[in-house]
Amino acid sequence: MIYKNNIAIFFIISSIFMLIPFQNCSKVAITALPSQAEVLPVAKPNVTAQSCVNAKSLQPEKTKFVFIIDLSRSNLGEFFKDDLLFNGRLTTGQRYSFFSSELGTDPDGKRFDALKDFVSTCGNRDLNTEYSVIGFSDLAGNIQTNGQSKTLICQPSFYSGTTAIQKIDEMQLLANTERTIYERFKKPTTPYSSSVVAPLLSKQTNYVAATDCLSQTIENDLMSASSAVNYQVFFVSDGAAVADSTGCESTSVIDKVKCYTDLMDAKLNYTMKLSSALSKNIRIHSIYYSKSGNRDTNIENYMKYLSIVGQTNEPINLGNMSNATSGSQNPFCKLLSVDRSLVYKTNSIVAVNLNRIQIGTRMMLDSDADGITDEDEKNIFHSDPLNPRSMVPGVLDGICKILGGREKCIEEKSKITCNAQLINQFNMSDCDVKILKLDQYATNPNLAGIDSDNDGIPDYIEILKGLNPLSTDSNTDIDGDGLTNAEELSLGLDPFFPDKNTLPPFVFSSTFTDTISGCDNGGWTYHLDSIMTTVGPNQVMMYFKTISQNSINESEFRMHTLNFEFIQDTKNKNQFLPTAATPLIQPSDFIVVEKKVSTP
Repeated sequence: MIYKNNIAIFFIISSIFMLIPFQNCSKVAITALPSQAEVLPVAKPNVTAQSCVNAKSLQPEKTKFVFIIDLSRSNLGEFFKDDLLFNGRLTTGQRYSFFSSELGTDPDGKRFDALKDFVSTCGNRDLNTEYSVIGFSDLAGNIQTNGQSKTLICQPSFYSGTTAIQKIDEMQLLANTERTIYERFKKPTTPYSSSVVAPLLSKQTNYVAATDCLSQTIENDLMSASSAVNYQVFFVSDGAAVADSTGCESTSVIDKVKCYTDLMDAKLNYTMKLSSALSKNIRIHSIYYSKSGNRDTNIENYMKYLSIVGQTNEPINLGNMSNATSGSQNPFCKLLSVDRSLVYKTNSIVAVNLNRIQIGTRMMLDSDADGITDEDEKNIFHSDPLNPRSMVPGVLDGICKILGGREKCIEEKSKITCNAQLINQFNMSDCDVKILKLDQYATNPNLAGIDSDNDGIPDYIEILKGLNPLSTDSNTDIDGDGLTNAEELSLGLDPFFPDKNTLPPFVFSSTFTDTISGCDNGGWTYHLDSIMTTVGPNQVMMYFKTISQNSINESEFRMHTLNFEFIQDTKNKNQFLPTAATPLIQPSDFIVVEKKVSTP
């Protein structure tokens, strides 16, 4: 078989359906706009579809929890400058440093209480649930005492809930002790003096030390016989990254955010890749709180990296930690409740006009959507341009073209046994699948005839566009125009003709909103803004995948079609009129191929 090439985005099909109400507007405005080579009409159908976030209750397989707890001084309070009132006199001309716990983000240690409550209640899934606790300030790890001094040492291990609570208690006791030391320096009588206190642990906020210890902890566990399937990481902090030891605080560093995230990425990115290679799932929830309780973009600039790498998308603002409560209102329990739901988010949506084949700068009509232009069907293959399987019963004419023509197609079909009447919802017949041996060589047998190479592009689309349904090369730029095959197809362009600056045949948009009518958890609105076309039928296939935000084993793959036809307006040769469009999506357009769900 000879194909041109193919595109890659990874799809696995699941069986969880979306609730989708739709709107279809019948009025279509047509205007003529020039492309590079010829004038094509641009239709603006104003067609809109909506789909909800998909969610399903999920009890993951073995899960381990990691708590990364900020121990920096800002939790306890802050120093401020003021005059000193000493022996009844106000000293002027000099400003002194005083400490106030009222300026702290969590002086009462509510974050410790909430995490202990989590371990005792909602986080306690079974007697075998394990935890790791990492405190961080200048350093990161567990508290180690050496004489009068204390330090933090990374100990990459997991332990029982009882031990986890003990370690959190140790950190809470340390925080309370150090707050008492700092509170000695109160206005108006006692300004701060470093000479009268021993070195304390509660200092800066070293994200790099914290993530390095996290990487050691998870990597060490991934190699053990007791490793988990899922790792839930709660990275809890009250501030932006600040650590002199990293070098990122140097005056020569222009972009501090990049400096810190580059240092974190050095180890953390490897950890994420290692877990994926071992089919393990790590979720890093970057969680922050503040004195005001308001959103803080300065903190989010740093924590956004953790959210993206940790596959949770956005940092979570808990507000003011003093509001943290226990039981069902525990902020960490609420977070876990959401994370137990299998939430899908659309990663991409592609629209393809099945009745148009781009050849160079020309847009050719393919009335029966079989991968051969009407012109070639009449003049070269002597087949029916209105029947997609006219050369050999049950076999797509475009496939016969690939195999070498009618005679070769007949020869190859004689070698197989197939049901010509069995056609899946992606327009591939049983004969199409078997004559191309997709059933034998599919990466995932369940996707044979759907997306045999798991590259995210339906086999049918690959055949129509000259790509290979058994090869993956989404990042290849065949025509050297700066766009990959995947990008070209998503724009409706020709992967084999340099057309980066050509007006895209489609303008298709999608937006997500947290609230949408009929949806419990928000959803997406898709809109077909415009489409270039010529006189004749237009069957637009829109296919998209939705990926789970919290499970590496879950995704969906959907398709639906929109049919309409343009006829030339006899009163104005530059205007075209559409026939009535069919409904955008019907329930029958959904296809169920595979279900892969984590179970208890």
